Amino acid sequence: MTRFVQKPNERFVMSTPPRIVAFVFCTYGLSWCIWFGLLGLSGIGLIDAHAPGRLYAWGGLAPSLVAMLLVLHADGWSELKKFASRVKEWRVPFRWYLYALLVPVLFRFLAIGIHSAGGGVMRIPRINPVMVLLAFVIGLIVPLMEEYGWRGYLQPGLRRRWSALAVGVAVGVAHWGWHIPLFWIEGTSLHGWGLITGIPVGLVGYAVATIALSLLITLMYEYTGGALFLAFVMHTAVNVSADVFGSAYRVVDEVPPLSGYVFAIAALGLLAAWKLRSFKVLPRNPVEFLDGERRG
Repeated sequence: MTRFVQKPNERFVMSTPPRIVAFVFCTYGLSWCIWFGLLGLSGIGLIDAHAPGRLYAWGGLAPSLVAMLLVLHADGWSELKKFASRVKEWRVPFRWYLYALLVPVLFRFLAIGIHSAGGGVMRIPRINPVMVLLAFVIGLIVPLMEEYGWRGYLQPGLRRRWSALAVGVAVGVAHWGWHIPLFWIEGTSLHGWGLITGIPVGLVGYAVATIALSLLITLMYEYTGGALFLAFVMHTAVNVSADVFGSAYRVVDEVPPLSGYVFAIAALGLLAAWKLRSFKVLPRNPVEFLDGERRG
């Protein structure tokens, strides 16, 4: 069975525990300073009340930016170039592209079905393929801001010490915690979630969803040898599918099926966890798989 492929020229991802801690601390610190700073400036009237919702994306740059700065500091320009080029690792079996694109669609449909079974109205969006494709291309900006950090730096760094299942949960928890301030920033999807369910319930629901999604991405990541581009694709598919399927409820001013979404992605996440249970801790020395050893 395939395990994460650690190539010799990717030694920077075998970071020591202090470097992993530095990544998490600096990522949280930079983003939270920006987000809470915007809220503070808005609270004292130095910027208008809607400015945090317009400017919060600057805080979203932190995961990838911090990861690149850490690589540059510890390993130099040559290793930073190799790190940045990992997004070019796109040659994987086609079925994993289908997985990255269709699993988010699957749990959206499941969410609608669960919502309908609970007495809600089943609303299927009208899909304009051109607009969806355009939204997808533009939406790749978000994982560009984040995934070099979460899946490009943190995940392979932890993978040298923990099992794939443990890493999937840990990255999911880190990703969830990083987003917490957005529940208080008007104009973000998480602020809307908090308004619908209340912030405590919203935090729990989002934690379940984020960890489950991390497990689903980790499963793909393991089977494709750490193909970072697929993480970009799946992250974007999750965001775009949320907008597309949520639009069917927004246009009639109805609450989207959030609870159905949490239950649906949690169920798929448990399936991914069951599959990941056999992926053990990797050997300490880097290995490079020979042709044919990677199982898609």
